[in-house]
Amino acid sequence: MPYAYWLRSPYVNQGYQDYAQAFYLSYYITYYRVDIALALRPALWLDLSSVLFTTAATDGKAGDPGSSLPEYTPPEGAYKFTAADASVAPDFAVRAVSREEDLLTVAYTGAAYQADETRFLSALVREGDGVITHYGRLKAIGSKEDERGSVEVTLPEGFDPVRDTLYLFVEQSNGDNRTDFAGTPQKAFPDTDPPSVGSVTPTGPGAPVSGSLVLTFSEPMDTAHGTASLSGGSGAAEKSGIWSKGDTVCTLPYSDLAYATEYTVTVSGFRDRAGNVMAEDSRHTFTTMAALLEEEPPGEEEPPAEEAPPGGSNSENNGNGGNSGSGGGSPAAPGTVYPVPAQFGAWSGGPVTARIDEDHTKVTRLICDGAEVDPAHYTITQGSTVVTLRESYLATLAAGTYTFVAEYSDHTRSGDIALVIGSSPKTGEDGGPFPPAAIALAFLASLAFLGGLAGRRLPETCSEGRIRRRSVS
Repeated sequence: MPYAYWLRSPYVNQGYQDYAQAFYLSYYITYYRVDIALALRPALWLDLSSVLFTTAATDGKAGDPGSSLPEYTPPEGAYKFTAADASVAPDFAVRAVSREEDLLTVAYTGAAYQADETRFLSALVREGDGVITHYGRLKAIGSKEDERGSVEVTLPEGFDPVRDTLYLFVEQSNGDNRTDFAGTPQKAFPDTDPPSVGSVTPTGPGAPVSGSLVLTFSEPMDTAHGTASLSGGSGAAEKSGIWSKGDTVCTLPYSDLAYATEYTVTVSGFRDRAGNVMAEDSRHTFTTMAALLEEEPPGEEEPPAEEAPPGGSNSENNGNGGNSGSGGGSPAAPGTVYPVPAQFGAWSGGPVTARIDEDHTKVTRLICDGAEVDPAHYTITQGSTVVTLRESYLATLAAGTYTFVAEYSDHTRSGDIALVIGSSPKTGEDGGPFPPAAIALAFLASLAFLGGLAGRRLPETCSEGRIRRRSVS
């Protein structure tokens, strides 16, 4: 029964060249003459799946770093391991690869310099069956500046990108007769697929006449190339844009487009970091918003004062000191236009509501055909923006079609919101005329009202409650 196991470490002390260390069964280390029979050489179990490759125990990785990858041959005799260790440069990544004939330029990050270690950026080539055919050190990681950058790799003769795979990794070198450790190898070979356009905004109807094209690409791009053009009307996009999100999104301002016009966006000439040029893309279209203000049709006359219904929001009628808004100021400059899923529609009695897809807390005012509406005539509630016109206000409007716009604090606005006031009298719930008693009461009330209007001018602006932009026949 042995009472010790030999260790590999020699013991040289006081000239004893033929001694080696041994491990006692009582758990401490001593030394014996190498020919003693009472100690055994232990059997070792190794997890060979962690071994990337082996080299000669001495001078197995000799030579200066460079772009060439020597052919790899498994060593004979004494050898050392290069083992995988994910803790070596865990953030190492290959960022881009370009190729000119057999010379690759590889951009990388995360090479993890360590002041107390010798580290290299190394490469190896594996065939399809996993056999290593070439290995070499490309660059010493000798300072923090070497943690990111680029390195050149000369592909070995006969390299087949279908059969062979090139890997780069950070290697911790520990010298002869000692195991080296390598971070996780990363594939590195040129990208041959051209980029494509994933999306373009704006899209669909209601686009502002001055804004920005936002192009989203399928991969990081070379920001020095490419154009986006607009066809279909006046105006143009700028030649250079702002890149974001890892150079996958390009924002190009445009201006002075025509109202209510369909434009086609043509994207061409953009290339990825590997130099692949995209195919020209003209699939994306959008239509600009309608003009905010419409001119009066030539020759149209305002209705006589007697045709206008009573009411309004001027100081004489509502007693609140006049219009609380800007008194008919122009809308803000065109910006983002938010969709209006629910219009006011045709009024048939009671309040009417419209819904806008935007935060209701940002609404600053409501515009009707270019004039601001007194806030007393409507309410703004959540969901996203719900605008409700009061019945008392609607009853003052002459028959016709009105266009409302909600403006927001960030100089954006809603799309057009249509309201139609009919010219025929309202009917009861059963679809027939109002009961005779109701008609008689209304007649008496109107006589009293008309008596009070004698000699007074009726208001004629939307903010006062009675604009008539387009008549309904």
